[in-house]
Amino acid sequence: MADTLDQSYTAGAANEYFGYPDRDYGFQSFTPSVTGRFTKFEWSLKIGAGSPTGTLTGYLYSDDGSGKPNTLLSTLSNFSATTLTGTYAYYAWTKALASAYKIIAGTKYHMVVHSSVVDINNYVHREDGNGGYASGDAGIGNS
Repeated sequence: MADTLDQSYTAGAANEYFGYPDRDYGFQSFTPSVTGRFTKFEWSLKIGAGSPTGTLTGYLYSDDGSGKPNTLLSTLSNFSATTLTGTYAYYAWTKALASAYKIIAGTKYHMVVHSSVVDINNYVHREDGNGGYASGDAGIGNS
């Protein structure tokens, strides 16, 4: 069975950073138009400053009713922040179909990427972080 792309936004403009002392994760909300299994998401990332280390882990969260992540629904894959470069590139977080969380059409969810290491001199930039995606809200947070 092939993946079905429900939503996409690639017109990056602004950026936001995380893996920084007061912001260890970034998030992007979305509301699917179809019901199905959440198996993958991609973000455009690059080195924001220095040489970020640690692990970048992807998560799926419910919405808290005010546009922010609430309850953890699924943990996706992770990779080392040392693989980032100084140029924006797409990085993917995946989950096997058999264990992927079932998302429901019309329900708001959040893709979250958490950095295991926070460092004021070494952090990550995410392209198009300032809510540019018309079907959702973007932001940063600290756990």
